[in-house]
Amino acid sequence: MQPGQFFKNPENWVTAFLGTFSTAFFVQTFGYRPMAALFPRIISAVLMVLSFYRLGRNLCGSKILLGTPREEGAEGKKGLPWQWGLLFMFVYFGLINLVGFILGTGIFLVIFPIVAGYRRWGIILLVAAGLVVLTEVSLHLLLHVQLPAGILFE
Repeated sequence: MQPGQFFKNPENWVTAFLGTFSTAFFVQTFGYRPMAALFPRIISAVLMVLSFYRLGRNLCGSKILLGTPREEGAEGKKGLPWQWGLLFMFVYFGLINLVGFILGTGIFLVIFPIVAGYRRWGIILLVAAGLVVLTEVSLHLLLHVQLPAGILFE
């Protein structure tokens, strides 16, 4: 990567924002009770490491840390541009507020892979159903976290 190209890449800006946000959140968790801080601290630490690793990989050149970057596949597809991913995240947040966490997550987990070009319907439905059930069981039933019901189902 040439010297000025690092700052022109929007992926680097988004990754730097995510790394900075997760670092600030990690520092904030030290004000929480130890048990309440455990999960947010783990998530923010993982996001910090991955974000700054990715920035370092982009800065130093991808060949230095993990080999060559992913090339186009045989069918010539690279996937969705990052703007589409960001748009889908906002749509997902809207779905959560509209139809609730469980139904919104299920819809998102079915539609996003299809739009991104993945066409194995069985895998898509199996993963979506499995993640929705796992989320419902772990968060709602085991940890007693109240998940958003959505405007339509309140």
